[in-house]
Amino acid sequence: MSDFAYTGQGGFKLRGCAKVTVTYIYLTKFQDRDEAYIQKDATRGKLNRIFIKQTNVVLTNSQPVINYVDTFNWVWLENELVTRSEAQSLVNAYKAKVIQERKLLESACNGG
Repeated sequence: MSDFAYTGQGGFKLRGCAKVTVTYIYLTKFQDRDEAYIQKDATRGKLNRIFIKQTNVVLTNSQPVINYVDTFNWVWLENELVTRSEAQSLVNAYKAKVIQERKLLESACNGG
């Protein structure tokens, strides 16, 4: 492996006018055409999938609020939607809870 040393010489001159604009980049959980799942339904044991048609960033009191429009033109807030893996884990937790409750009910009914 060899080492290199570079030395720069010269310079440049810049003249003219420029307009300064500020561009904000917002990180969103989903992009357009992504699939998302409804968190409320997943906590009740159902996987309801939607497809994101449009992502909107609305500024309220200088704070960004991100919402999504699905293919049926329903508007969803970012905290109402989850990814498939998150939805599947919520469904699994719900099913485990239901099974546990059934076992407790059966043991109470059987006198145990």
